[in-house]
Amino acid sequence: MRPPRPLLLFAPLAALASPLAPPVAAVELTRSEVVDRALEQAYDVFAAERRREMTGARITDSKPLLASNPFVSFSYWDSTDQTIVGDGRTEGIGPSYTLSLSQTFELAGQRGRRMAIARHNDAVAAANHDAARNGVVARVERAFNETLE
Repeated sequence: MRPPRPLLLFAPLAALASPLAPPVAAVELTRSEVVDRALEQAYDVFAAERRREMTGARITDSKPLLASNPFVSFSYWDSTDQTIVGDGRTEGIGPSYTLSLSQTFELAGQRGRRMAIARHNDAVAAANHDAARNGVVARVERAFNETLE
């Protein structure tokens, strides 16, 4: 004996329930509302916006945080009774102090070039975003006009 098929058992119930569902009312939308909804849901525009945000972050990353501030560090290490001499006995050298001063500076305009490239990439991303947005608007308006004809 074959087990009953659950889909076939519930099919008559689904057929009875469908006429009971309320009908969906027609929604009137203006051209600008249709375009706004399409832009909110368009993946191309979303992806172009994310790329634009990433290129904006690269501009921020290419800027110096502190252009010419020096960095000072200090360290202390006590090496008493920690040095082993060749014959096995330990010999204390004493504490060790280190003070260092460092400063990063730009050579041959590297930072300026990085910033120029980041600005250029941001301009390209902005143009791609505008193109994606304009493409969605054009497709939606074409479909909207074809629907009205």
